[in-house]
Amino acid sequence: MTTLVIDYKICNLGSVRRAIESVGGHVMISSQKEEVAAADRVILPGVGSFRQGMENLHQLDLLSCLRKHIEQGKPLLGLCLGMQLLFIEGKEFGSTRGIGLIPGTVERMQGALPIPHVGWNQIAWTRPEKITERIPSQSYFYFVHSYVCWPEREEDILGVTEYGEIFPSVVQRENIWGFQCHPEKSQQPGLTLLANFLKM
Repeated sequence: MTTLVIDYKICNLGSVRRAIESVGGHVMISSQKEEVAAADRVILPGVGSFRQGMENLHQLDLLSCLRKHIEQGKPLLGLCLGMQLLFIEGKEFGSTRGIGLIPGTVERMQGALPIPHVGWNQIAWTRPEKITERIPSQSYFYFVHSYVCWPEREEDILGVTEYGEIFPSVVQRENIWGFQCHPEKSQQPGLTLLANFLKM
């Protein structure tokens, strides 16, 4: 089973690769659409701005093969910016169209606490799911972000976090999962999450 991490030139590839390998996974890193299309599982990581992320995906002509990957029922995992790009619209530096796999928008965080949100915070699961098996609710994960995802459908929310406001930090829709945190930097809970994804 091939697990592919997409290199769209705005990614923390090294730490994601090391984390997956540490739980026994074999990972390929590629930006070639033929290899993305052939992969059994795909991870879309990312750091930086929504607009730049979408521009890079367009330039690499990866949007159609990502949508086809989902239509074929294959697992897709978005991490941090990668989660945000799964949504219909991002509102960073104006409005930018996302991949559009999950209905909803990505908006700047609200509240009195410092932004960006950097550091360890808890995630509370909203329901049981295979990707969160053996990870207790309220486990700590590592976050670095200024924008949050707001799904249109409450049932797409798999986990929530409180930082100035309560926001959706984990989403799941059919064979799509998104985590606003960085599992690859979140010690044992993050490694367990990645190991669970490898079983999908």
